[in-house]
Amino acid sequence: MKYPYLTLISLIIICIINPYERLYAQKDNNQDFINYLFKDYMGEKPSASIIVIKDGKIKKSQSFWYADLENKILASSKTNYQLGSATKQYTAMAILILIQKGKLDYETKLTEVIPEFPDYGKDITIKKLLN
Repeated sequence: MKYPYLTLISLIIICIINPYERLYAQKDNNQDFINYLFKDYMGEKPSASIIVIKDGKIKKSQSFWYADLENKILASSKTNYQLGSATKQYTAMAILILIQKGKLDYETKLTEVIPEFPDYGKDITIKKLLN
């Protein structure tokens, strides 16, 4: 097998997503489904936020509870979550999936993907970003 780690990670993602797809198919109300997914973020806990964008337009935006527990400041769509490096591996995996589907190439320039990016992006490839 040429990509054993990619295959393993893909299978894990599929196993995690599959039960949620079945649950979603059973739900009549999208808000109930969202509340179910974020039930662990309700109450006096650190918060979470979601945003759904379709065709470049915001379809849904919702925040749950506190952005700052000590000062009791509620989260909002403008809350800046300090994620650090926690999302890099997910972004890399998403890029690898797009490469596997033929929608991107390792030599694709950043300005081809994000046309409004400054001109210095024309020298940055997907491969350089992943490295």
